[in-house]
Amino acid sequence: MAGIKDYSTTQSDNTSLNGISTAEGMLPSNLNNAIRALMKNTREWFNDSQWVEYGDGNGAYTVELMVIISENLDNINIALDTDFWNGGQRYLGAIDNNYKAAIFSGTENEGTIETREMELFPGHRSSITNVRPIVDATSTVTIKTKERLADTATESTSSTMVISGDNPVRQSGRYFKIKVITPSGSVWTHAQGVDVIASRIGLRWQKKLI
Repeated sequence: MAGIKDYSTTQSDNTSLNGISTAEGMLPSNLNNAIRALMKNTREWFNDSQWVEYGDGNGAYTVELMVIISENLDNINIALDTDFWNGGQRYLGAIDNNYKAAIFSGTENEGTIETREMELFPGHRSSITNVRPIVDATSTVTIKTKERLADTATESTSSTMVISGDNPVRQSGRYFKIKVITPSGSVWTHAQGVDVIASRIGLRWQKKLI
């Protein structure tokens, strides 16, 4: 037997240890040699314990439920000995004022993304005719407008995204805020901004904002 992995769980089958006979009637001198060999094997196993092989150590075997991760180990781009696999996937979490920790899970809530207040053509009023949300989810759009910085903004009715990915609008003013809303339950991964088609009132022009 060459090492611990080759030991048998049937006591009577362990008749040699690293080539030293431990069978009935063995030489007295073999006892000391066998104990030393056992100590050697144990230390080698301790030094290389990360390579413990479960089962009987003979032939091919499979890792249960590995198929949940991947059917091919070569397709896994995260090393199997990293902390990534300790406890499963990572989650975004938060701690409240009472120092209670929680994670965000369940159905996605309604998402709201709003631009800063913009004067599209400095010193002039503008007209917006189309908004294209750069979001990978079907979204609705509203626009807040006002003529003076001191005014209270007026919000438009909601515009639904059409099949082209655009949200047709027709709003004019001097200062604008564009709000994009993703509905509750929709799954999306990125929100980069909006593309806007606008013209300066009194002059035909198009401007793209990102």
